[in-house]
Amino acid sequence: MPRKKHSELKLNPMPTSSSSFLFILLFCFSTAALAGQVTLLCSMIGLSLTSLPPHLVIGINGQFPGPILNVTTNWNVVVNVKNGLDEPFLLTWNGIEHRKNSWQDGVLGANCPIPAGWNWTYQFQVKDQILRVDIGGIIINNREVIPVPFRMPDGDITIFISDWYSKSHKELRQDVEKGINLGVPDGILINGLGPYRFDGPVVPDGITYLKINVEPGEFLQCICYT
Repeated sequence: MPRKKHSELKLNPMPTSSSSFLFILLFCFSTAALAGQVTLLCSMIGLSLTSLPPHLVIGINGQFPGPILNVTTNWNVVVNVKNGLDEPFLLTWNGIEHRKNSWQDGVLGANCPIPAGWNWTYQFQVKDQILRVDIGGIIINNREVIPVPFRMPDGDITIFISDWYSKSHKELRQDVEKGINLGVPDGILINGLGPYRFDGPVVPDGITYLKINVEPGEFLQCICYT
């Protein structure tokens, strides 16, 4: 059975365009480093889990978790974020070191929120770093001229682990503003599946979960985002 892979936005050095996708990839070469541009559309999408009532979540390009940006060290990355929500939005790049361009970090105070219906373009150069994400991920590959202390893996396994509350993000924000303790989450999600509770069986009955199939002798790289 083939291993299910999370969708990726891989910036290959080949021009690509298609009206059937929600994202557009544009590529160009420069004398300094490869530059890749990608457009991300933020919108509310419905997420229905087995044991909890469905509600809307923030999705990227119609997905939750969002697609993965697959880049290489020293690439100059340009990300155009379109805010399709009904409220201001900020996309932060946790773990990315912004050298002499801290205003691209996406943190409130360094950046103003993107108004509803507007867009903002982030521009930064990626280095060898460890990241964390909330609604999507970034894989930063080493350059081929830089050796790594292990052989090339036979494949990648990407795992997203996140808290899950039955309340919407707007309700949770109102509770925080009122000084109400959010308490223990209703569960956690793994790759958007679950929820898995802390006080019951690891995989309770009726829960959809992801199977990862491996073969004896395979060398796999596990990329975990929390």
